[in-house]
Amino acid sequence: VIDNERNANVGILTATKLDIDPAPLSFSPSDGAGSQAIDTNIQITYNNTIAKGSGNITLRNGSASGSVIETIDVTSGAVSVSSAVATINPTSDLPSGTDVYVVVDSGCFTDTSGAGPNVAINTYNFTTAALAISSFSPTDGSTGQNFESNIVLTFNTDIAANTGNITIRSGSASGTILETIDVTSGNVSISGTQATINPSSNFPADTGIYVVIPANAFLDTRGGGNLSEINDYN
Repeated sequence: VIDNERNANVGILTATKLDIDPAPLSFSPSDGAGSQAIDTNIQITYNNTIAKGSGNITLRNGSASGSVIETIDVTSGAVSVSSAVATINPTSDLPSGTDVYVVVDSGCFTDTSGAGPNVAINTYNFTTAALAISSFSPTDGSTGQNFESNIVLTFNTDIAANTGNITIRSGSASGTILETIDVTSGNVSISGTQATINPSSNFPADTGIYVVIPANAFLDTRGGGNLSEINDYN
């Protein structure tokens, strides 16, 4: 029997300090989880109360030996400890659409009761949400818009122009082309998470406008995935 003081009792024999190295009991996001927010914190719950030791927590792309997304010194302010829970707050948003591996060196955490260092972690991973548009201006499906309107796309992370043509079409995603705009042209400006499209001509009156954005037109500046095709915004 192991009591709350970590003593093992067998008959009349009592052995004190049953030392068990800290090992993870659970993760947040859960191991293998998908579509996680790019600004998520990472929590590891251990089997014992822990304290910071020394070493690095490395966030990697695709595998435990993949390219480094970020290296975090466990003694830094990006890591906090409360009882048996370690919380890791990356200094930047994670790249979108990325399989993130969290590699924790042995020695990053120690058992406050005197056991050895934590068991190394190199198989814990989760996937971040894909690059996506979170809002449109004018709003999707809106009517009565000014024929001089610019089009503003707000993404879920910082973006850059990549390649391809944005087409402004009449009536449907396959309708008559009103204008073709190279995403790298001066008609498209980018600031942080927003892309502003400024057509070179006014929209015709009383017309259903579809804005068709090809796959890969924009990319995540943090090195994540590219945008999938958008063909239903109007």
